[in-house]
Amino acid sequence: VDSMIEPIFKRCLPFLPQELQVKGIKRKASGLNARLRVYRYQADGEQTFRPHTDDSFPMSSCVDDRLIWDVTNGKMASVFTFLLYLTEEFDGGHTTFFQNQEKTNETSTATVGAVTASVKPLSGSVLVFPQTCRTEPLSDADGESAGLFTADEEEFGFPIRTITDQLWMAPMHEGSPVKAKKGGRPKYVVRSDIMYSFE
Repeated sequence: VDSMIEPIFKRCLPFLPQELQVKGIKRKASGLNARLRVYRYQADGEQTFRPHTDDSFPMSSCVDDRLIWDVTNGKMASVFTFLLYLTEEFDGGHTTFFQNQEKTNETSTATVGAVTASVKPLSGSVLVFPQTCRTEPLSDADGESAGLFTADEEEFGFPIRTITDQLWMAPMHEGSPVKAKKGGRPKYVVRSDIMYSFE
């Protein structure tokens, strides 16, 4: 997988923030997540990815045919979603962004507001946008770095957020319905994450 994603990352790198400075901590663009997800949407007007936000992931990889959730032990996490569109021979299928409508109580999440942007897939094009992610490593009781994920998050395999986290607010978005086009094809998308290391 690395031999496939490295050239793609190098091609995109000039268009990405090389470094991020968040709360005095430098983060450096380090590659694409090897945990690739391939989406196929049939052009039937019904298949869609309903409105959601994307969260941060650790760097994952396959070792001996087994997925390892975090191969860097908390030293690297994603900041941006990376979508590579493979087809365009269909109608609809845009990646549609919505205004986040925030509520004030601690248990609520952002809800869908007005459409703010709609991106038409073009074969070979890439779309990058922010994820909701921690901006710095967690610390233990002694103030030492404890990585990016809590014990519960490691156990369940995904980040768990609370209102007290320092977050980058990811945009609410969806993969809108794909409609048939004469001589067309399904919508294919490769999803990855742009990884940043903590320095």
